[in-house]
Parts: sequence; structure tokens; C-alpha cells
Amino acid sequence: MFDKNNNRIRRGDFVRYDERIYRVSYIYFRTIILDDGEKKIALKVPRLTYPILNLEVVNHKTIIPN
Repeated sequence: MFDKNNNRIRRGDFVRYDERIYRVSYIYFRTIILDDGEKKIALKVPRLTYPILNLEVVNHKTIIPN
């Protein structure tokens, strides 16, 4: 699966979704589970080759720890 900039999304990556940063905790076929410690979100993708336009993989160095 790919984000809006055609970066590959992998388990353990940090992604920006809806102005929050989530960790990709699980990927199964066309479903991505995002987790930020407070809530989990499941996103369904229509096709594996389509980019997910509302997801953006962020660099680990840009994340400020709490």
C-alpha cells in the first residue's frame, strides 16, 4: 500500500492522518490498523495498488516524543 506521495506504507511506520500522527500497528490485505495510544482506526482500501490520499508517511525524526 502507498500513501499520497507514493511512499510505501509498512507495519511500524508513522503516518499522518486527520492532523494526528498514528503508528501503523497492523496491515491485513486491504485493511490498515492505525494506533496512537488512545484510539485505534481501521481504514479499508479499495485496491492495493491505489495510493491512500489522506495518509502521509512521516519521518521518524520529525516526531517529538511526549
